Amino acid sequence: MSSSAFALIFLAACAGAPTEPAESTITMPTTVRTHESRPPAETAVSTTACEGGDLRACHAAALDAYYAPPTPESDARAVALFQRACDAGYAPSCNGLGTMHDQGRGVREDHAAAVALFRRSCETDGSTGCQHLAQALRTGRGIAKNEAAAQRAEARGSCLFEASLAKTAAPCPALLTP
Repeated sequence: MSSSAFALIFLAACAGAPTEPAESTITMPTTVRTHESRPPAETAVSTTACEGGDLRACHAAALDAYYAPPTPESDARAVALFQRACDAGYAPSCNGLGTMHDQGRGVREDHAAAVALFRRSCETDGSTGCQHLAQALRTGRGIAKNEAAAQRAEARGSCLFEASLAKTAAPCPALLTP
């Protein structure tokens, strides 16, 4: 694997189901992305692809900003890129934006907004969004505690994750209103 392909490692848990928006123009790696930003030159490749409408590239560049040492500038960049891809329907970026709201990075800390974004991610086949929604439902962070709803969100997330690994469209359980 080339060093640039390795550097483009994508967070497997954020891969989403195979029904993602437009095909990516960047080389997608086959290994799990580490929780660190990539070299600036590789972030620039993703940024350029994002400007061309590649939602995976927007997400990759947002992750680079998120994993960079936290500054107001890097957090604002992560929020903007996650927002752009989330608004276009890319479920992993809705989860990323929810995390920013949950942590108060680049935006005002707002657990209810985070939960809404985790739900949106989960409903649009983002497995990690389902897991974050389940955690919120279990702890009551931003939403009333509801163990039954947490179990449904967790089951959906597990199903979506397994489907993403198998690269198949699985009939995952629906997420019901808690």
